[in-house]
Amino acid sequence: MHQPANTPRRSIYYDYSVHQPWLPTEHPAQALQRVVIAGGGPVGLTAALELARYGVPCVLLESEQQVC
Repeated sequence: MHQPANTPRRSIYYDYSVHQPWLPTEHPAQALQRVVIAGGGPVGLTAALELARYGVPCVLLESEQQVC
């Protein structure tokens, strides 16, 4: 699968401008807060994965034995 082009494309309906994607800024490790996520459903698991991707320590709480 190929990556989509990030060059502006002309539209016959609307003259729009293309903006660069938002990238998070780097934070020092001591500034990160620990996060507790209640619920191991799709949203809770996604939140935990995204936080882990940015190095934010988190704990996922689930009342059941198994998640999703």
